[in-house]
Amino acid sequence: MISVVRYIIILLLAAILATPGIAQNSKNKNVIVKFHDYQITKEDVFDLFVRQYPLEANEVIRQLVVRYIIRKEINREKIKISSDDIIKNVLKEIKETKKKVKELGKNWASYLKSQGGTERDLKRNLFIKWRYSLSVQQLIRLFELRRKHIEARHIMVETKDEALKIISKLKQGADFAALASQKSKAMTTKDVGGKLPMAFAGELPADLEKEVWGMKPKKISGPIFSQNAYHVVEVMSVNNGFPNASWSSIKKEIQNSLEKKQPSPRDFKRWLNHMKKVYKATDKFE
Repeated sequence: MISVVRYIIILLLAAILATPGIAQNSKNKNVIVKFHDYQITKEDVFDLFVRQYPLEANEVIRQLVVRYIIRKEINREKIKISSDDIIKNVLKEIKETKKKVKELGKNWASYLKSQGGTERDLKRNLFIKWRYSLSVQQLIRLFELRRKHIEARHIMVETKDEALKIISKLKQGADFAALASQKSKAMTTKDVGGKLPMAFAGELPADLEKEVWGMKPKKISGPIFSQNAYHVVEVMSVNNGFPNASWSSIKKEIQNSLEKKQPSPRDFKRWLNHMKKVYKATDKFE
């Protein structure tokens, strides 16, 4: 895990590499420190950083790649987040932060001082954060809604006999979510009624992929053996997506979707991996 000090170094280095040189009246724009007859360039800082902290240096590159892709995609998709939406989230976060500070028995003014700024500074920083965050959420959901996807749920058990008994109960009218909660061995889905994350073609294990994508909505599968377990699956819906949609044309659908469920880290990773392929981007040293 990256220490706080090293994380701060990463942020500083990313800022240095992403902005023009700050030395005044210098012929070399890469000079960032100059005194007496000595000058330090961005290359000096980077070379030293790479030698001493190679893992953290790769993290800097990763952050710069991600930031570039997001910025380009926001502009390309013409995504515009209203100030009202940003301010609403800023005020909500400040309210929640004040509540936590109070619960810890601390003074709000002292908290702000410990953060090195004023409430105005905090609001400004949060405004930038939420403008970025909300834009990324829109990009992820636009990407998802353009593609054909399915929503499904499953109950995972150890044997075929167990799967057949569950199928029999479902055909007699048993509640799928209740059975998933009681019987499923899939710890990540049993507490949400067996519901799987939104799935696109090619994302499920091969055995499940072949069966599930051929199913009709609201139908119960037979026992499907995959990854050393048996699955009983119900496809809840099949959405053909909006393959040619622009952000503005399905903005309402995106907003409705986001109100129901926020993108997860898994969703972001899927979107980013796709965009890296589109941009032919690498986040490793050449």
